[in-house]
Amino acid sequence: MKMDKNHYIEHVKKFIKNKEAKRVVSKELTYHIEQEKQRLTRDGSHSEEGAEEEAVKRMGNPIEVGKNFNQLYRDRTDWWMVFLLLMSVGISFLPVLVFNQDFGYLLESKFVYTFMGVGIATALFFLDYRKLQKWGWVFYGAGLLGLYFLINGPVTYVIGEPVLEFGPFSISGIYFIPLFILGFASFFSTPKAKLWKALIVLSIPLYLYLNTYDLISTGILIVLFISMAWFINLNRKALAGIICGGSSAIALYLWLTPIKEYQLVRLFSFLHPEDYPDSQGYVYLRVQEMLSNTEWFGRGGNLENLPSGHTDFVLVSLTYNYGWIISFITILVLLLLMVRLVVVNLKISDKFGKMLITGGLTFYSVPFLYHLLMSFGLLPFMAFSLPFLSYGFHPMVLHAVVFGLILSVYRKKAIVGAMLSQHS
Repeated sequence: MKMDKNHYIEHVKKFIKNKEAKRVVSKELTYHIEQEKQRLTRDGSHSEEGAEEEAVKRMGNPIEVGKNFNQLYRDRTDWWMVFLLLMSVGISFLPVLVFNQDFGYLLESKFVYTFMGVGIATALFFLDYRKLQKWGWVFYGAGLLGLYFLINGPVTYVIGEPVLEFGPFSISGIYFIPLFILGFASFFSTPKAKLWKALIVLSIPLYLYLNTYDLISTGILIVLFISMAWFINLNRKALAGIICGGSSAIALYLWLTPIKEYQLVRLFSFLHPEDYPDSQGYVYLRVQEMLSNTEWFGRGGNLENLPSGHTDFVLVSLTYNYGWIISFITILVLLLLMVRLVVVNLKISDKFGKMLITGGLTFYSVPFLYHLLMSFGLLPFMAFSLPFLSYGFHPMVLHAVVFGLILSVYRKKAIVGAMLSQHS
C-alpha cells in the first residue's frame, strides 16, 4: 500500500500514546522524509512524487516505527532510585522500634509521616515538573513570607530558634528550603540569569535566615545557591572569588571578635571532651563509649543517656542497637542514593530539571554527610537530622517532596530531551 508523507505520519502517530511525543515524532519523520526525498530527487532516479513515495517506504513499517517511538519517548521511572528510597524508608523504622518503648507515640507518628511522604512523592512524580517553572517567583515569595513570620509572627522558641506552631505541627526555617529550591531553579534556568542578579536573589532570604539564628538552614541555603550557580556555570571565576573573599572575611571576623567563654567550651569539648565530662563533653564521651562497645550484630538497650538518640544521633543509636552490619548497609544505601542523584543529573538536558536535581542533591547531601561525619566524631555536634531516618516531619516529608520532584524530572527526560534537541 502506497502512502504519502502525511498519511504515513498519521498512521505512525496512532501507535504513540504521549501527545508531546506525537508532535516530536511528526517533526522528526517530516525532516527525515524530506531529506531522503531531496536526495532521491537530486540523483535523478525518481520524480518528485515517486521520490516521496520511496522516501516514505524507506522509513519502515508504520506500525513498527510507531511502536518503537512510543517505547522511546514513554514516561520513565528511575527504579534504582525508587528501590533505594524504599530501602531508606524501611530502615528508618528500626530506630523507632527501639525508642517507641520509651516514648510510646513514635511508631504511630512515624507511620503518619511515612504515608504523607509517600503520598506527596507519588503525586509529584505524576506532576509535570515543567509546569512549576513559571511559578518560581511565587515559591520564592512564599519562602520569604514564611521567614518573615518566623521573625515577626507569634512564634515559640526551641533551642533559641523561632518555630511557628499550627496544632500538632511545628514549622521552622528548614521547611522553606524546598520553596527556595524551586525559586532558585526557576531563576537559574532563565537565559537572563546573571551572577549579580543571583546575589540579590540570595541576599534577601539569607538576611532573613540570619535573623532567625537558624545556622543549619542558613548553611544549607548558601551551599544550595553556590551549587546551583556553579553547576550552571554562572561566571565561575567571579563566584570563586566571592567564595574565597567571603570565607576570608568570616575567618577575619572570627579572629578579631573576642570569643565568649561558652564558645570556647564548645570548641574544646569537641577537641578534648574528656576535660568536660560533666558539661559539653558529655555527649562526645557517651557517643565514643557506645560506638566502642558496639558489636557486629548490636547490643540493644541502654540508650537513656543519649540525648536525641532518635533524631540528632539516630545513626549512633542505630549502630549501637543493631550493630555495624546494619550500620554499614544503611550508610551504603544513603551513599548510593546520593550517587544516583549525581548520575541522574548528568542524564538530564533541561536546565530547570538540572537545577531541581542539583538543589535536591544539596538539600539531601549536606545534612547526610554532616550527620555521618558528626556521628563518628569527625565534626562538632550540630542538630543535623539524617534524611529519612531521623524521627520527625521534615526528615521524611520534606525529603519526599524533593525526591518526588526529582523522579518527575526523570520521568519526562526522554521527551524533554527530544524536544530540546529539535529546538537547538
